[in-house]
Amino acid sequence: MKGMRKISRSNAFKEVLGYAFGGEMRRPSHGRLIVGNLASTGINSMVAEFWAIAGRRPDIAKPVWHSSLRMPLGEDVSDERWIAIAKSYLIRMGFDLKKTQFLVVKHPDQHIHLIVNRVFIDGTVFHGQNENFKSTRVIGEMEKAFCLTLTPGPSYDMDGKIVMPKKSGLKKAEREMMSRTGRTPARLVLQNRVAIAMQGVPTMAMFLQRLDEAGVISIPHIAEAGAVDGFSFGWQGVVFSGSQLGAAYKWAAIQKNIIYVDDADDADDPELARRQVETRTGGPTLLDASPEIGLVWPDTGSEKPDAGANAEFDSPDSRPRGLAPEPEKPDQRIATTNLAIVGADATVISDDPQPHVNLESADATEYEQENPVDQVGFTPKEGGGAGPTGLIRVSPDSFEGNTRAQDPLEQVQIGQTFEKASRLASRHDEALVIQAWRVQAKALDASVYRLILKDRLCPLGVERIDPIGECKHGQAAPAYTATQIEAMIPALRLSNQRGFDVYLTPVHLNTHYLLVHEIAPERMVAMQMQGYTPALILGSGDDERQAVIKVPRCIGRSDDQDVTNAIEADINLSFGGGGHLPAEKKLLPMAGFSSQKTSKKDLVIVVLDAIGQPCHKTFDRIAAQRRELDQVKDDERRALQMELEKSLLAEKLLQQFEIDAQMYLRYATGLQSQSQDPIDDAVALAMLQEDYLVNDVLAVLRTSPHLERRHLDVDLYLDDLIQHAQEAWANEVEKQEDRHGDISRA
Repeated sequence: MKGMRKISRSNAFKEVLGYAFGGEMRRPSHGRLIVGNLASTGINSMVAEFWAIAGRRPDIAKPVWHSSLRMPLGEDVSDERWIAIAKSYLIRMGFDLKKTQFLVVKHPDQHIHLIVNRVFIDGTVFHGQNENFKSTRVIGEMEKAFCLTLTPGPSYDMDGKIVMPKKSGLKKAEREMMSRTGRTPARLVLQNRVAIAMQGVPTMAMFLQRLDEAGVISIPHIAEAGAVDGFSFGWQGVVFSGSQLGAAYKWAAIQKNIIYVDDADDADDPELARRQVETRTGGPTLLDASPEIGLVWPDTGSEKPDAGANAEFDSPDSRPRGLAPEPEKPDQRIATTNLAIVGADATVISDDPQPHVNLESADATEYEQENPVDQVGFTPKEGGGAGPTGLIRVSPDSFEGNTRAQDPLEQVQIGQTFEKASRLASRHDEALVIQAWRVQAKALDASVYRLILKDRLCPLGVERIDPIGECKHGQAAPAYTATQIEAMIPALRLSNQRGFDVYLTPVHLNTHYLLVHEIAPERMVAMQMQGYTPALILGSGDDERQAVIKVPRCIGRSDDQDVTNAIEADINLSFGGGGHLPAEKKLLPMAGFSSQKTSKKDLVIVVLDAIGQPCHKTFDRIAAQRRELDQVKDDERRALQMELEKSLLAEKLLQQFEIDAQMYLRYATGLQSQSQDPIDDAVALAMLQEDYLVNDVLAVLRTSPHLERRHLDVDLYLDDLIQHAQEAWANEVEKQEDRHGDISRA
């Protein structure tokens, strides 16, 4: 549901009412009054009634308040529900309906007009502030409250302010172009390619290199002070600033996703200066860039998974973890990053990992005591711990060249060492685990979380039970709030080290959580491109993702869970690891903990994305399924009602038949004849003599014994019988009149 246009104020009650009831063409009965509290029914009398109150406050120049609401195409709403929606909307907007004159007029194409007098009956006035912003928020609340189709709209922060979208939407001209030509608009291509280039928290140089490889022109904006303060991006001759692409592409957001050395002398950087000069002088264009969405990485000599038919979905994640592109020049510097726990809170590893140290050995702890984490390559944030910004500022000294890393095989070995060091740091840095949980909990926003610990070692073939997640047979797992689980993280880490996987099941009264498991990276991209927006994406290794899709519940529907389960199974069948999820697989890993499965030994669960918003595409599918089920139920109810009506009608006809049969016997008693036809004739004559209607006589005659056996055409027989009886009765009446006339003359 959405507002059709901005809320308007005016002093023209007659014009607004004329439009509401007559439409743009002023056709009679175009609009239909469904609710209101005016005594009048004609437009002129309504206008007079409005002005009788508005005239009390001549200082109010615009007493007319006019808004309109519409439903999405194809969604039908009854008058009763429209009335409830309209009243709720006005109350939420701040009107007191007990002292407010208002009308709600419905138009045929499922939208309503609300006309309200800003001057109240007691003389006070409705002022209102930021009404259009408030209306947008109120409509979003009502869509959930009335279980309506959730239409795209803004989101709000904790202070009730609108959160700007991460990606800007397509303009009308872009949508029309895409529909007409089938080509992907430049805005979408740039949004996707820039986002992919930021994956893995690259350095500034690597970020720019990835954009070049993807065919994207990057144009730095350098402030007067000499530091970078933003970028513009171009593709095939079309250029957008970061803010035009969306909040996620502004410089403040890009800084959180790349490693940027805050330097006031960026204006002297030869690479940035070159890009600015090329832009001003009409340098490289993008006319030959590939129109497909997705980065195309050059052959680095390293091993790369075979993407097959899904090559267009390749991303930087398809590289061996921690492996940078092969340098083109011997003096090119190498810097490698690794996501330890949270995508935005990466742990940075220098290019000197000291590979001779066995980080998996029993002496690892002793080694860390002698060599603090930042000496091994993990650069702590300012102030210690994992702060909420997720931006890591690194000293330029940590990027000194390493000529030993020129061989691709040696690069792979170094990348594996980086990964081991990252796991070791995450296991020993509790702050990173806490930060990962906070990100996960904020995205899920559940009331409570059921905690399940699964033994993956099973010594002696017997599964152990951890006291933290212990529950009696047949009972649900214990439930905790997000704060309680955060306090339990030290104990959970000990259980994780003992071989237990830590799982959660989020529970919320108003939200369904759909789990899509075992998603390959290219399938995750395909799922998102088809409109499925997960609230949370977790990664366990480079080859598998798990996604949580949030949708609102429909309170009061007994089949709501079944419908949601069916949609969840279908999404898993299309993109995940199978169809219907068994209960043992409907478990969400807790971020920051190591997986103890044999196939993923010691892989840390990583938060890759955490937008936390419901998925409109999934909700639309669920709403459509609900409507189909409602239609089936309505059809069943109608069929049952028709059967009941038929049964009642048959019973009524049977009762009437019995009454008619008794009447036939009453008239036929005492009559003697060799056949039944003369008796029928006598019954018809007797009933006509008693002034019965012809239809009543016919109904009684139809109960004559063996009527259908005696006459093939029953209707023809009865018509002849009635005609004969009427003639006989007329002759008898005529004889009686003649007899009375003779007596009178005598």
